[in-house]
Amino acid sequence: MVEEAIIIAGGMGRRIAGFHDDKPKGFITLDPGVPIVKQSIDKLLAAGIKRVIIGTGYHSEYYEELAKEYDCVETICNTNYANTGSMGTLEVAATIVKGDTLLLESDLIYEKSGLKVLLDSPFESAMLASGTTHSGDEVYVEVDERECLVKLSKKREDIRESFGELTGLTKLSHPALMAMCRYAEERHESKPRMEYEEAMSSIDLDVHVVKYDKFIWCEIDDPRQHANAMEKVYPAIKAAEQQ
Repeated sequence: MVEEAIIIAGGMGRRIAGFHDDKPKGFITLDPGVPIVKQSIDKLLAAGIKRVIIGTGYHSEYYEELAKEYDCVETICNTNYANTGSMGTLEVAATIVKGDTLLLESDLIYEKSGLKVLLDSPFESAMLASGTTHSGDEVYVEVDERECLVKLSKKREDIRESFGELTGLTKLSHPALMAMCRYAEERHESKPRMEYEEAMSSIDLDVHVVKYDKFIWCEIDDPRQHANAMEKVYPAIKAAEQQ
């Protein structure tokens, strides 16, 4: 049973500066006074997660203050966040993970049912893929005949066939997480800004892809995505969760 979750929250959020008062991206609010990262934490706990680790970096003090509101949330800081990608923050967080874990980023808003679909999947490691979102920033997922991850790309022409779109919700076995960290460590000099998706798609262990066609979600990484979240995605999430 997965009881831990890692939220990657080290980034500076340059592309959406001005929407969160120089705070980390996780502190964007769609409902007044409620940061999206707090909404995510609450959904994780409601889904049965017992321990949430936030890998911080930029303005880590905001997350440290938020963690004080919970007994089961802790933070660990990637002090080199300005020179590393998401994998660098994940490597730091992985040092205190005890077992299998959920993995997600702080700028994600999503329908809580996605957590259940992922946690209920029979696979030790699995990523959640959605149907077509028309977000303009899609990451396409290629799978093999067993529906295991082969490749991820923002360029549709780079993959053989798109199985779905990357949502940013992943379940990782502890061995898979450690394999990702080893892969990244071996490439610290050549690829210091590696994103975790590269490591995940490069390890020898299987990562199954679970498709949830009607999953409602988006990331908020630039002003256009923020507008889409406010006008369309977040209202749709609230409506779906009230049913």
